Amino acid sequence: FAYVGSWGIGGICPVHGVRAISVRIPTRPRVVSRFARFPATTAEDVWVGAVETPSFRGDLAAVGIQRCRRSAPFAGLALFDVTRPGRPRLLARLPSEAGVRGVHELSVVQRADGRVLALLAVPHSLLATEGRKGDVRIVDVTNPRSPQELADWDFRRDGPVAERADLVAR
Repeated sequence: FAYVGSWGIGGICPVHGVRAISVRIPTRPRVVSRFARFPATTAEDVWVGAVETPSFRGDLAAVGIQRCRRSAPFAGLALFDVTRPGRPRLLARLPSEAGVRGVHELSVVQRADGRVLALLAVPHSLLATEGRKGDVRIVDVTNPRSPQELADWDFRRDGPVAERADLVAR
């Protein structure tokens, strides 16, 4: 299976979400499901992989959801069980703060100790939260039904002092 996200901006937002496509017959790919279709959003960043933890075993999809319009009711990280690609199931959503578009880039890794971490880029967080949240997030998705943000980081706030001062000087 291939998983293809979608992107849109401006007055027209496609809200196509993610398509799960069977490529069993490569010359005849076929869409078997669509998911992560939240109103007024795009879902361009998708990670899918096999995960095995005490709380989840199967194929997990992590999707970065971004607002097309400020009125979109949800933006952030959405987690789906895609063990059966034709029947994806929403496991959890972790919203980003108001004032940011949402999760723009992401990656997921399962460490040797079994812990599953999602690494997220949430641009403009530092400005939107007046310095409380950085643009980079680390989220524990070991239990994908209950994601937990572990840390946030931003070079402008947390980087080495000399390099931060150099940014301001330029």
